[in-house]
Amino acid sequence: MSSIAATLDLPESSEVERKSSGAFATFQAAASLLLVAVAHLPFLYVYCKSLLALPQYEYILALPIFAGILVYGRAWRLGSLNRGATGPTVALFLISALLVCVATVFDSPWLGAISGLWAILAGVYAWGGRKLTLAFLPAWIVLWLIVRLPFDSDTRLIQELQSIAARRASILLHNIGQPHILQGNVIETPEKVYAVEEACSGVQSLFAITACTVFFVLWSRMAWWRSLLILVVAWWWVWAANVARVILVTYLNSNFNIPVDTGWMHDALGLGLFGVTLLLIYSSGRFLWFVLPFGILGKRDGIDTEQLAATKAGQDILPTSLPRVTETSLASAWLILLYLSVVCFLLLPQIRVPTATASPTRLESLDANLAIPEAAGWVLVPGSHKREERKRDSQWGAYSQAWRYRKGERELVVSIDYPFMGWHDLGTCYAGGGWALNSREQTPFEPGATADSPAEGTGGTGVILRMQKPAEKDFGIVLFQVFNGRMTPLSPPQSNVFKILAERLSRYRERLLTFGAAGADLNSQTQTFQIQIFLQDHAPFTPQDERDLRQLYTSFRARLAGVLGAGEQFVAAPAGEMP
Repeated sequence: MSSIAATLDLPESSEVERKSSGAFATFQAAASLLLVAVAHLPFLYVYCKSLLALPQYEYILALPIFAGILVYGRAWRLGSLNRGATGPTVALFLISALLVCVATVFDSPWLGAISGLWAILAGVYAWGGRKLTLAFLPAWIVLWLIVRLPFDSDTRLIQELQSIAARRASILLHNIGQPHILQGNVIETPEKVYAVEEACSGVQSLFAITACTVFFVLWSRMAWWRSLLILVVAWWWVWAANVARVILVTYLNSNFNIPVDTGWMHDALGLGLFGVTLLLIYSSGRFLWFVLPFGILGKRDGIDTEQLAATKAGQDILPTSLPRVTETSLASAWLILLYLSVVCFLLLPQIRVPTATASPTRLESLDANLAIPEAAGWVLVPGSHKREERKRDSQWGAYSQAWRYRKGERELVVSIDYPFMGWHDLGTCYAGGGWALNSREQTPFEPGATADSPAEGTGGTGVILRMQKPAEKDFGIVLFQVFNGRMTPLSPPQSNVFKILAERLSRYRERLLTFGAAGADLNSQTQTFQIQIFLQDHAPFTPQDERDLRQLYTSFRARLAGVLGAGEQFVAAPAGEMP
């Protein structure tokens, strides 16, 4: 029989079985990698897209490049590698799968991005084991810079940096004889008013400089204490550079009429100061190395001792040789089953997700006829519609459409401002303009509602700000509400973590029961817009004034919802029925 097989040149049965098992292993590896990608990439895409809408996070485009450089520098000569052990691989993938499921339940792209980072680490370990994972860790640390600070800490950091930059710049402007008045985060000169917004307060360059510094210290293989020192120095130089930027913009524009506050000159000034800041950080690092030379506190202080020992011994560090993917846990049946269940879990609440009716493009298409002609005695001023385009990093929104209404001698502004990311607190914007907050009230914005009645599922919760400007002795009142792309109102953020979790669980149940038709995109990473009414007067406002403003607001909101086709949850209040 064997002679016949040899004559006919037929493959042995063992060879056929080997090829069949190899093809099946390849299929398993492809299937598992595809399922892992389907589970994590949508969250990563949505999260990164939302970050790129904010100018201070544009630096994330450089992070994959930084990570690639670090991987190439550390992982290209590791010799022959073994696949990761099954136990740790299972643990890492279970963590990533659990995180992406929790991210789905709580509608959190932020947590979804973290789950993706864990999945990347799990894949690296499964493919190349401990040795490849250690070489990949610096790149993984760099990739973690896509994760925003939790609990809206970056927004609070923005506000603090605005105040610091404005105060320090004001002191120095006084010292150089530049006449001006500081009101909140606004510098007023006899010629012009300059708002100290994100681009000038340091937050944009702070995050980008931090990313560049982290990459530099990891690429240089510095000890951890040296890295922390360099980071502290970097943050100090960012603060100094942005105070200088505010001074230069104010002084050059006010005294020499050089338009460094807008256009390409403003951008060029920012890029120039960014480059100077990087040079100052590098110079400070060189000075630190002079004062504290490498090796002064230990043999591993900034020196790759393993590679040095191998070189002294005359050993050749061979190029990295990875095992076949089909021979690793990435081709395991358990991984396919795990992520198949995860993908099903993710898809259930997303089957009927409606399209956004209030996207920035759709809002931009609104015309002057959107505004209602009259409500509660407030009459639309003919021809008052105004479109405004600001800087992308403006705290008031990059785009705005506004209408003016008049009642007697009073005049107010109703505006639609966009885009923002998640909840946008107008209180900080007005505080930055010199307004002092007297009171803040969260209240349902719907006909017949009171502060004690629920508003979920109807008009939603809005905010009323009652303010005073000591300098002009004026009073101001603001009504505003924040909406997602489906014109679903976002509630002001809770301070109680347990209430936040309870709300997210309730929304997941709603998404699950409706297969995604309701309850989604109410998190801090979704793109939003706001409607606001602002009234300023020399006299305090009465309760009747507030009732009239609420009626005007709900009528305007109902008209906008009708134009956008956002449903019938907003009903205009008939005259005299507001509480």
